[in-house]
Order: sequence, then structure tokens, then C-alpha cells
Amino acid sequence: MRTTAAEVKEIMQTGLTETQILPFLTTANAMVTARLATSGLTDTTLEEIEKYLAAHLASVKSKFAITERIGEASITTGYRGGLGLDATPYGEVAKMLDTTGTLATALSMRTAKIEAIEFALDDDD
Repeated sequence: MRTTAAEVKEIMQTGLTETQILPFLTTANAMVTARLATSGLTDTTLEEIEKYLAAHLASVKSKFAITERIGEASITTGYRGGLGLDATPYGEVAKMLDTTGTLATALSMRTAKIEAIEFALDDDD
């Protein structure tokens, strides 16, 4: 692996342990290796993508919360429930770091289109 569970946890606001993060890191490593290893991106960039992708995968499970405080006022936001890499800030960073666009394309949520077709029945029946 290019990074560690400790490094992933360091960028996250999560109660997950390093042991709980490890399966997500393993998945992120497999995805980065399969899709980006021969992309021409630097080792450092691949490491960062792997770290943020692991955080993205783990945060979907942990439904992270982000609290911002100004004086006595605070606001807590969490998992946005979006699609693909846009669902978490970590996914957005991984997508931004992948200048080839490979992850964004591979992990985009596909949509289906349904159209109604008009037809007429013959009166011969």
C-alpha cells in the first residue's frame, strides 16, 4: 500500500480505529493500482489519491460529521448522500488529484433513461 491507516485517520474526523479503516484502505489501494498505476501520475500523487479515496470509502460507512464553531454558534454537517466521489469532501479531493479524470469516470453514478413510445392499436380486433 502507498499509505497507512494512520495517515488516512489523520485527515479524517472519525471515531473509526485504524483497524476499522484498513479494509477501506485495501480497497482504495486496489482501485488506484488497477486504474491509475500506469497513468503517468507521480508516486506522491498516487499516494495522496489512495489516502483520500480510503477516507472517502471509510467516511461513507462512518457517516462523518463536521462541526464548525464561531463563538457560541455552531453548525454540524455530515454525509451529504451525494453520488460517487462527490458524496464526501475526501472523494472530491481524490477526484481533483486525479488529473487524468479516470476515477471520476470510473466511479460516476450511471443513470438510465426511460422514454414512452406512442403507438396505436388497429380497430380490426
